[in-house]
Amino acid sequence: VAESPHGDAQNFKLNASGTNTLNTYVVLGTYSFAGAANLMQSVAHLDRVLKVDNMDVALLGSLKKPYAIVDDEEMMIVSYDVVNMTITVERGINDTTPRPHFMLAKVYMADSVHPSLDMSDRVLGETVYYRGRTRTPRGLLSLESATPASVTFDGRMWKPYVPGDVKVNGVYYPATIGTGTTLSVSWSSRNRLTQTAQFSPFTTGNIASE
Repeated sequence: VAESPHGDAQNFKLNASGTNTLNTYVVLGTYSFAGAANLMQSVAHLDRVLKVDNMDVALLGSLKKPYAIVDDEEMMIVSYDVVNMTITVERGINDTTPRPHFMLAKVYMADSVHPSLDMSDRVLGETVYYRGRTRTPRGLLSLESATPASVTFDGRMWKPYVPGDVKVNGVYYPATIGTGTTLSVSWSSRNRLTQTAQFSPFTTGNIASE
């Protein structure tokens, strides 16, 4: 996902290279910017209401299958409240799990139906450099002026999803466990191959494993 650098940015053209040499960059496509905001209060593991400082109502209304990214956690966007500047989410979708997030953490809002993807074939351990060229009414940012960002592919799509719905003694994320208490841990299976049509939040029950 990419955040708009300023108000008059319309979209961006994404270019990729294996060496970061200007004449080796190829165009992958033209994409829309993701919505972006900051958390206005910290959230605990399973808090579902995020209070933010900015809300692009037009963008949120246009998203077909909206989700949010906060730090390394992905969340399904259920609804939003313009008056109170809040977004209601379901936590820990895809291969991520709920975690606490501090105030002012960046919140990105994107669409999983029309993502900004590199559809090129990549191999495990390959490093690719990307440059996003912002388009404004004044024109397209030059390739040499675009800041490069590198990604080393670690095979995320091939890795199994972590278990979900994890409880300790029947409780999600207990603050304490009493001394001498019998320890009971339960969880629900996940399946990266079948969890493709719909988001499955952390609290979802068992899904037949691979």
